[in-house]
This record gives sequence, structure tokens and C-alpha cells, in this order.
Amino acid sequence: MSLDTFFADPDNNRWVNAQSGSTVAWEQSAGPGDPEPLDLGPDFRTYVDQSGGQTIVIPNGTYSAGLLADATHDDWLILKAETPGNVVINERLSMEGCSRIVFVGLKFERELRLHAGSGWDNGNDRIISWYCQHSQAVGAGGGGENGIYWTAANARLAAVGCNIYDCYHDGIKQYSSDSIVQGCRIWNVYDPQNDIDPQTAKHNDTIQIETGNNIQILDSTLGLDLNGDPVKEGHVQIASEPSGSGVSASLERVWVGQSGSFGIMIDGKNNELPCHVDLTDIRSWNNTYGAYEIQNGATANTTNVLETAPSGSDVAPDTTWREANSYESYNSWIAGVSW
Repeated sequence: MSLDTFFADPDNNRWVNAQSGSTVAWEQSAGPGDPEPLDLGPDFRTYVDQSGGQTIVIPNGTYSAGLLADATHDDWLILKAETPGNVVINERLSMEGCSRIVFVGLKFERELRLHAGSGWDNGNDRIISWYCQHSQAVGAGGGGENGIYWTAANARLAAVGCNIYDCYHDGIKQYSSDSIVQGCRIWNVYDPQNDIDPQTAKHNDTIQIETGNNIQILDSTLGLDLNGDPVKEGHVQIASEPSGSGVSASLERVWVGQSGSFGIMIDGKNNELPCHVDLTDIRSWNNTYGAYEIQNGATANTTNVLETAPSGSDVAPDTTWREANSYESYNSWIAGVSW
């Protein structure tokens, strides 16, 4: 089997052929050239604290987490699941002062929190979640609310090829410059309290941005599950908070569907900080109040923004991206990023 023509479907323990749609069960415990799984115990933080310049394959199983500080690396530390989706972290991982780490094929059942310190800058830099799963369901506990929470003022953080779902606040909540969301699908971001008393419920966004520059959201599908069915909130919120440094962001090749609000909200908050967004090749449809809204001093450039639902022949942008970027291609993706 050529991994270059398959992408991972961790929910069903299989590879999916990017061209034909046919499926193949997991055939191997790791990618070509990977080391054998290394058992360092049940605390996931032990793996993150290893030296850089290596790939560690983590044995399938369930791992604890917690607060981790100062896991800095001069070269990349690749932490890779023995088989995608079968290394499960069932406690929130909070990181402070950590750098050059790539999570590959892991399943985070609690919030991945790059926000352990106080203020905007907590020292995290160059942390990538690659083809991982992220969730934080209501009632799951552990102190989290979001799939991923990024707060690191000048960090370079990325979620790539990830499935982010079943989050009761935001899929990704971020306050970080030079960050990238690419090839992701985010769905079922919803607080059930909305069905009881919307005034006390969480404000739900697939992605919420409140400060940061050079933020990129690329090749992603927001608000549709893996079957293409609309599931709860698809809304993207981009706002320039007074306590931040302003926002500059670009969305390219992104679908936003079925939001209960605007598909994309760009809000300058009527303060003197800049808030500018470029929207290019966007499909935003069936959103209650419209495809997008630019308000309170924000600015935006729009190119090819469609408000019609996709047809049966249209392919979701995250699917297109995953067909071109296999599960095993993280090294080439890292080499191509201008960090």
C-alpha cells in the first residue's frame, strides 16, 4: 500500500484511498522508517519532555496529562501514535514554555491548552498538531472548554489535517500570531445549554480569534461532519480585543456552513487596534444572518465568496487538502512553512 495515496480515518481504524474512496484497515504500526513503539509509562508528559531531534512512536493506549513547563527543543520532537487515533490522552494537557513539538495521529479527549501561564505570552513556540483528533465535550471535566486553546503572543502554532468535534465552547480558541489551521474539519461545537437557556450558554465558534497577526485558516471545512452533514455551529469569530495587539488574518479555500449566526464575523470592536481579514475562495451558506459581516471598524478584502450550498460534485476543501498531503508527509509540510 502506498501511503501517498491514502489519508487516515482514525475514527474507523482505516486508511481511505484519496482517489477511489475505498478503505483499507491499518496495516502497520508506524510509518516507513519509524522506530518501534517506546513505552515510557502512562503519563503523556514524559514523552513531551524527551530530547528533540527524534521520532518517538507511542504505544497504543490511554494516557494521563496535566501541566507541563519548559519542554524546549533545539530540533523537532515528533510524537507519533503507534496507530492513528489509538493513543488517547484523556486529561487536559496544559503547556508553558514548550517548543518544536509535533503531535502525530493522537486523540486528545480533553482540551489541548497552550495557555498555562498568565498574560498573552507563555513561551510556547512551534507546536503542531498533525492529523490528530481533538474534543472537549460538556461534562467531560478536566477544566477545559475548547478542542484547542492557543494563547502565546508571538508563537508559531498549527493544527493540520485535524478533526475537531464535540466541543461545548470553541473548536479552536486562539490569541496567537503566525498560527496556521489547514486541512481541518470542525463540527458539533455547541453548548447544550443553548437548548435550555441561551443567555447562560457558551458562545460557540468553530474558530475564535481575538488577537494575533499573520493568522492563516486554509483548506478547511467548518460546521459539517465527516459525512458532509451539518452539525451545529459553523461560525467563525474574528475580533480585535482591546487588550490584544490587533488582528490580521487570511481565510483561503474554506467552507462555513449552517451557522446560527453569520458564517464569518469580523469585528473591530470600535477600538483603535487594526482588524483586517482577507477572504479568498470561501463558500459560506445557509447561515442564519448571512455569509459574513464586517463591523465596528474592521476591514476586509473579499475574492470569490460564494453563498450557495455545494453541489454533489463539489469536494470539501479539507478532503482535497488531505488527498494531496498524506498522513506521513509532516516533514515536508514543516520544511515548507516559513517559520
